[in-house]
Amino acid sequence: MRYEEFKQVMIEKISMAVPCETNVSVKTVRKNNGIVLDAVNIIKPQENITPTFYLTRYYERYCRGTSVDELVQEILRDRGRFAKTGIRSEDILTADDIRSRVFFKVINYDMNAVLLREIPHRKVLDLAIVYYYKVDESILPDARILLRKEHLSGLGIREEELHAAALKNTEEGRPAVLETLGDKIMGLRGDPCSVREASPDEMYVLTNREGMYGASTLFYKNTGKMLRERFAEDLFLIPSSVHEWIILPDRKRFCVEELNELICQVNEVVVEPDEVLSSHVYIFEHATMNLGFLSF
Repeated sequence: MRYEEFKQVMIEKISMAVPCETNVSVKTVRKNNGIVLDAVNIIKPQENITPTFYLTRYYERYCRGTSVDELVQEILRDRGRFAKTGIRSEDILTADDIRSRVFFKVINYDMNAVLLREIPHRKVLDLAIVYYYKVDESILPDARILLRKEHLSGLGIREEELHAAALKNTEEGRPAVLETLGDKIMGLRGDPCSVREASPDEMYVLTNREGMYGASTLFYKNTGKMLRERFAEDLFLIPSSVHEWIILPDRKRFCVEELNELICQVNEVVVEPDEVLSSHVYIFEHATMNLGFLSF
């Protein structure tokens, strides 16, 4: 079954399984890097907020062998659990809550030109700092809402105030973590306690404690000082994804062109399209703590 047929079958089966007054609709949602996804909304007349179910993710599971009926039942179960909370948008998107639960992440500026027209942001080099609201886990687990200009205008929050709160919350709630790539891999394998000495050509990983949107850590106020104290030379900063940076001390063993080619290859083969951060290397100057990149 091709995707368009799958989408139609899913909508029909969901519509048949819910009460007639419940509205089942599909809308397109613009995600990071211009990715547009089909999202199913299931909402009752008295509700003004509902979980979003992205059909492409369910289609991938269908292609791996999960039946349509199983996927429909899963969506309905998740929708039912949310309905029991009785949460409305005004219960979570309040001015005080946004100030205390707003965080920032970084995305590519040019690849998100259309999206950036609708959301508050700050340009840094060729990247953009954008803001999201982390919903309380007790209300909606692992839910994040990208904040838009209408959210701010409706709640009377200025962009300067939002930016200051996001920087404070992100730096304090998502502390930066810097470790060797080898230690990072060993930790992922469940062996974080092994002691090893870094080699001269060792790469390092800069992210946050959660490992989610960790590329933002480069723009914490104390990151430049930390990098200067940790390393004695200039650094190549490789944008691994929106979640982390790979740091490579510049010991004259690599050239920028080679690193840029490597980044493009990894982005194409390994990184999910909506998690790509950039296609070129950045430079951190040890003497000045300046951050930049070279154009060719």
